[in-house]
Amino acid sequence: MPQAPRPLQEYEIAQSGVFLRLDSNQGSDRTNVTRLLQNWDVARFLARPPWPFRDEDYLDCPQSFEAGQINMRWVIATADNGPAVGLISLSGSIEEIELGYFLDPQVHGQGIMTRAVKALCAFAFAQLGVQCIALTAFHDNPASAKVAEKCDFGFQGMVEIKSVPRGNVLVPATAYKLTRQSYLDQLR
Repeated sequence: MPQAPRPLQEYEIAQSGVFLRLDSNQGSDRTNVTRLLQNWDVARFLARPPWPFRDEDYLDCPQSFEAGQINMRWVIATADNGPAVGLISLSGSIEEIELGYFLDPQVHGQGIMTRAVKALCAFAFAQLGVQCIALTAFHDNPASAKVAEKCDFGFQGMVEIKSVPRGNVLVPATAYKLTRQSYLDQLR
């Protein structure tokens, strides 16, 4: 069962050389995340952000964890208080939540996102009481699919996801899920 909600600033995660801190929508984190979302090599693999992305598009979206609904984003850094090199988020209900992420192409291939996803999944199951985590990866983003597979997400099937940056077109994608039970079974 989920624990009683804590102040959101306490939901910071440090594990295996990856540091996740709640996105404050301010300062250098906002600047770095905005810069990444203005990079076509990042934005083309995402479903929701507008293209071209402008600073004013980085709206102050409230972070929340209440009544079984979660909307939380963490910046990804490779050092405590280091610059943001990516973003990872959970959005939805504790019954089934959507995981989304992106990473600066300059740090691809270092296992950063795999470690971040593993850390956030452990946190979501243990601290938030999440029952199932879902993610999708566009077919032309094999690196994202590889992260899902390395993190033991199960293949669910082929889907089409609307991509705002690509002009609101449907893009083929692969759906994955990781249930609380399968996660716990892996720990045994």
